[in-house]
Amino acid sequence: SDIAHELKAMLPKANQNLVSIHDAETFLLRNDQVDISNEDAAAMSGLLTHSSGLNLPTFLLLYLNKYTFSEGEGFMAILESCLADQDIKVVLVHEHDVVKGGCKFDVFFKEAPEYLIDEPCKLFQEIATKLYSEPEYRTVSLRQILTKMGH
Repeated sequence: SDIAHELKAMLPKANQNLVSIHDAETFLLRNDQVDISNEDAAAMSGLLTHSSGLNLPTFLLLYLNKYTFSEGEGFMAILESCLADQDIKVVLVHEHDVVKGGCKFDVFFKEAPEYLIDEPCKLFQEIATKLYSEPEYRTVSLRQILTKMGH
């Protein structure tokens, strides 16, 4: 995703090679010997991993806008797999720009399936980082996301 690439670009140059960006579906198939080294395949979700081989954390950037839960069954299956994987930490990013599908947060409680909201998934347990389009606010939002990811 664009956000994942923006986050990686904000890291110091020396750390950028430690982060890889992957499409979530491709990443989840990693146990089937799928090659995940191609960052250009990072189309849908912006799954960030550390590529240093040091067994560092993996994050799913879940971009929340009014279209998130209308992505279809394939998206829901990927999301469920990520939520079930204890090695993947979900970072919620809440779009606020109406032009980009921004909406009030309570919309997600109406649109998301109950099994994602309640136990065992508890998708909205963590506070979502608000994402703005204005450059100075966007920079703050991206830095907050990096902080959640330990950077």
